[in-house]
Amino acid sequence: MLLEFIKQFFRYLLFSGFAAAGNIGSRYLLSLSGYVNYQVAIIIAYIIGMIINFSLNKNYNFSKGTRKTIHELRSFIIIALTGLLLVTVFASLFLALLTNIVLPGLDIEIQETISHVIAVGIVSVFNFISHKYLTFKDGIRVGLASLIKSNKT
Repeated sequence: MLLEFIKQFFRYLLFSGFAAAGNIGSRYLLSLSGYVNYQVAIIIAYIIGMIINFSLNKNYNFSKGTRKTIHELRSFIIIALTGLLLVTVFASLFLALLTNIVLPGLDIEIQETISHVIAVGIVSVFNFISHKYLTFKDGIRVGLASLIKSNKT
């Protein structure tokens, strides 16, 4: 059981790496265009990464779920949107920290990329736990109800 968990975690990291590359690469290209501001580029990039992540994990990592794909997708979107909010907030906070305190003289594109990478990395842990135990298992409603029930006993 532990071995399967570890394998699943590493597959998730691999697929998240592909999703993160799509996310960060598309944000960088959008920012380079000069037509999209940083926060909007992060949102668009996050959606691209979310599509990559769901497709890979649904088909190759969490494919033994008993829920309908549409229900998994609904849970995935809710969790991913929560992750989007977290990535946007963290990236903006880290960018403010880098530009004002840590590396104020560094090129803004490098500061944006560093901030974005750190934020995506932190939120990836939240996403794995949420998708493993909620999206591709019993769903958000049942999962949270079970958690509340277990804390009462």
